[in-house]
Amino acid sequence: MTKNEKEKKYGPQTIGIHMGSEGKNSQYGPVNTPIYASSTFAYPTVKEGGLRFSGETAGFVYGRMGNPTVRDIELRLAKLDEGDDALLLASGMAAVSTMIYTILKKGDHLIADISLYGGTHALFTNILSEYGIEVDFVDATEPKLISKLIKSNTKLIYFETPTNPTLRIISIKEVVGIANKHNILTAIDSTFMSPILMQPITMGVDIVIHSVTKYLNGHSDVLAGVIISNQSIIDQCKVTSIHHGGILGPFEAYLIGRGLKTLRIRIEEHEKNGKLIAEYLSKHPKVNNLQYLGDSNHPQHELAKSQQKGFGSMMTFELHGNFEDATKFINSLEIATRAVSLGGVETLISHPASTTHSKLSENDRKKAGITDTLFRLSVGIEEADDLINDFDNAFKKLT
Repeated sequence: MTKNEKEKKYGPQTIGIHMGSEGKNSQYGPVNTPIYASSTFAYPTVKEGGLRFSGETAGFVYGRMGNPTVRDIELRLAKLDEGDDALLLASGMAAVSTMIYTILKKGDHLIADISLYGGTHALFTNILSEYGIEVDFVDATEPKLISKLIKSNTKLIYFETPTNPTLRIISIKEVVGIANKHNILTAIDSTFMSPILMQPITMGVDIVIHSVTKYLNGHSDVLAGVIISNQSIIDQCKVTSIHHGGILGPFEAYLIGRGLKTLRIRIEEHEKNGKLIAEYLSKHPKVNNLQYLGDSNHPQHELAKSQQKGFGSMMTFELHGNFEDATKFINSLEIATRAVSLGGVETLISHPASTTHSKLSENDRKKAGITDTLFRLSVGIEEADDLINDFDNAFKKLT
């Protein structure tokens, strides 16, 4: 890609299909980026090999340090989120941990929102203290509470918006303002939105994390994560990833590239269905406490609207009933799939009280907002009428 091409402003659908650099450099002119299934790469001379190993010249030498297929997708992802560069890794948690171990060292202090993906929360709660990293959790929907926790050794503020699974919205503008005032980095997990609906870097966030497993890949057949940031931070994260070894393989990268080609149109279908399903659920007499950010009555609707380009297809709701009613309802669904994860073309529904949060005490579940009848719903791109009929039939099974 030439310098002039890099300076052009393309839309997300064009970026998802055409951006990157490695695929079209082949002498054979493939339309799709080839899968470079090679653990090692030849270099023309000893001198050139030394320059590549030292990072003085571009090129590939060994799979743990880089792969052309993976690199192509990294460049597309960086463009989609308006970052300088990106680093693809083997899972969303590999992205989170690689970023954390790059930015934070022994004696540093991390401020994190109280509502995080379970794996991230476990890392921050159970592991970081073993490395001498101090963590404080805060309700980041109240930015003034963040300011009260800042110390001389605070290096990073980490949060999600919308949060998983409670769909709380945190003001990016306010968090970034506090961080900049104290010269602290900010990192956000933006998985629920994807770059189609939100680009946090354009709002001043330093580091963006995605579980690529979800909307970016979109077909529930790949585990991957990505870090997107400025060049300096990505270069540092690459060094960490080389030593930690949580790299992504070329086959998985190829599938992600294929998913990116339909990202925008998939997100549009997800959101269209999400609105229809939310409207249906909001009127059903057996549904209680629907949390959907696209609802104009949602207390954080306007805040979400101010920093997002849409509301996505994630929602939570509760049943009027008990634990047995909840299990009977979810077991009666035929199209909506009982599974964790989200962001795939298929509709996925999970019951946290019997799965992801089942190990917690009832009291701890209540503190986390996880009731016995709470469901998290990731609306897919099936026919909306079929999904509504599926829910209707399951509701009719309840007494």
